[in-house]
Amino acid sequence: MLLITTVIPLVGNVGGSTWEIAMLELIAAFCVARNATMLGTAMLIFRICRTIKEVRDINFTQHR
Repeated sequence: MLLITTVIPLVGNVGGSTWEIAMLELIAAFCVARNATMLGTAMLIFRICRTIKEVRDINFTQHR
């Protein structure tokens, strides 16, 4: 629970898009509602989101 509450503000500070933050909050709520084993899935999705964001950022800087 502590990990989830610290990860979301961190992503916001890094500058993740609003849908990424919304998705993380949804996952966090789901983790709390279900059980802690969902945390692994949450981290995986989080990692995928970060990768997509990094790829988009790289493409954006190349097209300038």
